[in-house]
Amino acid sequence: MYLLTQGEPMARPTPTTSVRQAFAHVYIIDLAGELTSSVDAALLKAYQQASSDARVVILNFSHLAYKNSSGIKLLVKLLTSGTAAGQRLFAVGLNAEYRNIFRVTQLDLGITVYASEADALQAARDVIASGNGNQAGGRGNHVCSEVWKDLELRCAGSEPSGV
Repeated sequence: MYLLTQGEPMARPTPTTSVRQAFAHVYIIDLAGELTSSVDAALLKAYQQASSDARVVILNFSHLAYKNSSGIKLLVKLLTSGTAAGQRLFAVGLNAEYRNIFRVTQLDLGITVYASEADALQAARDVIASGNGNQAGGRGNHVCSEVWKDLELRCAGSEPSGV
């Protein structure tokens, strides 16, 4: 896939995912390049690798160059899976545009956004220490279904009510 930059094609960065264990029950998935349907299998594999005993999964977007609506759908899949497993999902490294996308799509209701990896790791320590699993307060599945419904409407070209 190519982007057009001032008349010259520019190759998109190669999408990559990698998994790091921060400490017991806390994993970080580093996303680089692009978040589109082309990384569906790799991201889901990385999530499965991370989520085997995870209580918290941190998605690191620091090296992400491009994301589209298919990428947002992937995040909704992760949120749905994480909520069903009683896991918390955190996000770090979001630029202003991506923070706005999280807000508008309401992903930030299910995926907590932190300013830095250090902040997310401290929050993860707090979750582990408190013994709390999914702190969505029973709203996790509702949030996932509402986010998914709203996202499907946006992708179809119409806006949901209240946005």
